[in-house]
Amino acid sequence: MKARRATGAARPDEVLQAIRSHIGNFGFAPTVRELASLLNCGHSTIQRAVAQLEKDRQITIQKKTARGIVPAKMV
Repeated sequence: MKARRATGAARPDEVLQAIRSHIGNFGFAPTVRELASLLNCGHSTIQRAVAQLEKDRQITIQKKTARGIVPAKMV
């Protein structure tokens, strides 16, 4: 399957930057759909990146909570 973006799939570091930017601008975490729209990629790409970020302990996911992505530390 061909990537939507000319630069290929969004990398976890790009997703983390988008999360931090969204929180800085709006005061709350973005949804997976919002991240996919911001980064012009598919939902599954974002879900994989979020899972990797959680595994690397760069973010925490609050289960059963809307907009439950919390960065480990805001730089």
